[in-house]
Amino acid sequence: MLENSDFFFDQDDVPEELIAKYETGTQIGTPAFFDVEDYEVLFFYYANSGEMKNAQNVLNQALAQHPENTELQFLETEYYLRKNNFSHALRCINEITEKEPYNTDALISKSNVLVHCNRVDEAMELLFETLRDLPEKEESGHIIMDFAYRIIDSEHIARAPEILLKAIKYPENEDEVICELVYVYEILETPEKAVAFLEDFLDDHPYSYTAWNNLGIIYLGKHEYKKALRAYDLCSVIHSDDPMAYFNKAMCLKALHEYEEAIEHLKESLKYERNVKSLYLKNIADLYVETENYYEAEKYYLKACRTEEKLFGNEITTGCYISLAKVTAIQDRFKEAQTYAQKAVNESPERYDTHLALANILDQTNNPEAENHYQTALKKSPENELVYIDFSDHLYRSGKEEKAFELLHKAALQLEDPTMVNYQSVILNFKSGYYDDAYDLLFLVLENDEELADKLIEDLPEILNHPEFINLMSDYR
Repeated sequence: MLENSDFFFDQDDVPEELIAKYETGTQIGTPAFFDVEDYEVLFFYYANSGEMKNAQNVLNQALAQHPENTELQFLETEYYLRKNNFSHALRCINEITEKEPYNTDALISKSNVLVHCNRVDEAMELLFETLRDLPEKEESGHIIMDFAYRIIDSEHIARAPEILLKAIKYPENEDEVICELVYVYEILETPEKAVAFLEDFLDDHPYSYTAWNNLGIIYLGKHEYKKALRAYDLCSVIHSDDPMAYFNKAMCLKALHEYEEAIEHLKESLKYERNVKSLYLKNIADLYVETENYYEAEKYYLKACRTEEKLFGNEITTGCYISLAKVTAIQDRFKEAQTYAQKAVNESPERYDTHLALANILDQTNNPEAENHYQTALKKSPENELVYIDFSDHLYRSGKEEKAFELLHKAALQLEDPTMVNYQSVILNFKSGYYDDAYDLLFLVLENDEELADKLIEDLPEILNHPEFINLMSDYR
């Protein structure tokens, strides 16, 4: 069969003597003789290396030595597909089906070629008609899945669900189909169809871990945390030793501000997790920060640093050092905070957030080096609104008001969404007594995000003494 017929082809396993024999014969003008299997190996060796001219030469030589060979006609079809010459590919496969009308491989391959020719209805009709006569029924499920992937990768992805729903009738396909259907519905922006499918499927298959897990993912994405929690709860019942089930439950509980319970689920997950313990430890530490239990938070951040797996490089350790800097600074332990922030910079000097963390700690201790690290963070992430906000705040409090406003103006022009930068400008303009500018900027901010009206009152309570601002915000609250 063509397309993906090189799926199990290992480029490194091609015998060097086979290539040498072929290339020597070509160079001296006396082509060597090979059997069809060797020609297939040579064809895919060159085609997979992007050497389509050599692949074509192999094919021409093979057809000259083995004319009318069906396997080589399949190979010729493959060649034209790779060249995106679909009409020629269809002509080649038609030659096989006309010669061998009951060749199942040819008929299935023709259905795949028809997809490329944008004849999807015809392709589906041919495929399912062929499968009805296939004696090895267990193969049908795999063939339908291969066809579904072809549709998913084409411009006809909207037709994929009807094919996948046929594939799910084969039990060996169930988990794969569930994942692909959810993916397709996500691409088509129809999550409600994914939910309806999963709920119907679960009515008949209540112990499907994959279905419950995908339902949880969808609800989590929709911020329906209680529904997601129920789905993940059932995942942990079905597979009580699966760490991800407990981890996902913890993330739902975190979103619901049930931090203590979330911590317990993460600790439970550690009993079963073997590969990414450091990730779980860091999340436990993050949750302890939410509960203001900084002692336990520090303990778990340091555990995560000690156990970081190679998989993460130094990402977990760097993140933990940044968090440790923040946690110790909250407790006014600025010397330790600076040490942790410097460790973060040493671990990952290429990351903007390490320099930003160090700059913020230095800023709190009035260290003049803060500005250098803000500048470095800005160079490494010139599109990051947080850097502009923190840097402008530092400049403003350092008595460099003009520079702070210049920085925010530059950010507002440069960022795709300057809402939060303009929000910062509202605060600084108001504090400086530039009320007209603050009012105009506030109007822009609330037009983009009306929920910032309540946040502004929290961040700038003195604004309640100015009726014109209250009147403006009341229109958005």
